[in-house]
Amino acid sequence: MKLIIHGGFFSESLTNQEVKKAKQEALREAGQMGYKYLESHTAAQTAVYVTRLLEDCELFNAGTGSQIQSDGKIRLSASLT
Repeated sequence: MKLIIHGGFFSESLTNQEVKKAKQEALREAGQMGYKYLESHTAAQTAVYVTRLLEDCELFNAGTGSQIQSDGKIRLSASLT
């Protein structure tokens, strides 16, 4: 059983080391929590669970805090059917 997550696409060139380490730790924690969750839930349930963990983390621009596009709108690029 494997779980693969990522924190989205973001430029790290202007990010300080402290923020980079915080993002890495947040991803590590979400991965560990997701793997534990996957042991007793379906893959789809786990995908939703881990996505919510990342959306709720202020370090990532996911969910309602997504990156604002050049036209001023927030667009999400993920779905689950």
